[in-house]
Amino acid sequence: GSWGIPIYPGTNLVMKTSSDKSETVGDNIPAVAEARIYTTSDKRTDVVAFYENKMPANGWTEMLRTDTGEVNMGSSVRQYEKNDGRESASVQCSDIKDGGTMINMMWKYPK
Repeated sequence: GSWGIPIYPGTNLVMKTSSDKSETVGDNIPAVAEARIYTTSDKRTDVVAFYENKMPANGWTEMLRTDTGEVNMGSSVRQYEKNDGRESASVQCSDIKDGGTMINMMWKYPK
């Protein structure tokens, strides 16, 4: 199917992977885990704000937020779930040394 997490506008896709080996979601439901990494020249605060807005608009409930590090060398993680926990997602936005943001997304859904 199509990718289940909103994609920040104007990003470059760096990598994508998919695995269903011993992955589970919710109450131990066999799952597929897909991951994608994107980069953008935009600031991390803008990217995080996009996901804090767009994820709930797409039916995701925020479960956890973590912000670590400095203003320009930090990382922000937002974790979400939907469908009573049968789908989970995490979005990690990390500052890139020379400016911009790396977006590391993981999406798990039942097989």
